[in-house]
Amino acid sequence: MLQATGESARKGKIDGADAPRRSWASSCDARKLASKGASGSGQNRPRTKANDIASLVAGLKRRCPKDQWHTYERALQTVFLRSRFMLITIDGTNGQGKSTAGQMLADRLGISFFSTGLVIRFLSHEYQQLKDQGVGHSAILQSLYGSASADTVLYLQNRNNADLYDDGLVKHFGFITGDSEMLRHVDNALDDYRRGRNVVMDGRNLYEIFPDAEFKFYFESSLERRAEILQHSKSITRSEALEKLRLRDGQERTFSGPRTELIVLDPLSFTLDSLIDTMYRQVTNGE
Repeated sequence: MLQATGESARKGKIDGADAPRRSWASSCDARKLASKGASGSGQNRPRTKANDIASLVAGLKRRCPKDQWHTYERALQTVFLRSRFMLITIDGTNGQGKSTAGQMLADRLGISFFSTGLVIRFLSHEYQQLKDQGVGHSAILQSLYGSASADTVLYLQNRNNADLYDDGLVKHFGFITGDSEMLRHVDNALDDYRRGRNVVMDGRNLYEIFPDAEFKFYFESSLERRAEILQHSKSITRSEALEKLRLRDGQERTFSGPRTELIVLDPLSFTLDSLIDTMYRQVTNGE
């Protein structure tokens, strides 16, 4: 897929794109596009990427012959859509309340929320069902590639997902996250879903999937503190809590995003209300 993000967008380069088609050859004036990108609804709408969009378009117009503009139509529409809508990501290991914080922040901002871990849980659930039917590992993955789609994300948003939180599914997470082709499908599904939406997403490695996110939070608490919270919430022993957390951590992708581009918070050092207040001020005021 074509996407212009981060430094690539500022330099007027394209990595690749896909979006619904419509003619842009007659409406790619940089000032008009920047003006459209700067518009938005809601009094708490944060800053936009209008200047980046104008820079990208100007760069393309300098480098691209007029008879080749059609090549960039999808890329320009993708960038235009992303300039109008806000994406907030919350990364971090499990057991820190990312989903709770994400939902509360989204509610306060009046935008959508999606917990991306649901996709992995859903695929793991499907994996378990096919395995129980005697289907082999490779055949299962092949059949699940098509299940990782934006339609699945929408389905999960409107589904009661209580069955996806069965601890027995955790052992299958590695089969999903360890397959590069599956992750490509999952990443593309999430990218397709976020288009045309103001949305908060929580999960793992979202910085790598969405380097152009408007705000990128990273939750970082110690294993011991996370275990303490899990111990009390699940009424289990400390050793059981540590074992569960280590198992989950071992099944997830390693985080490698540059910390300088992240808003790092220890959520367990806040009360929940003060955490949401802090994140809300960051988004609306850049504090």
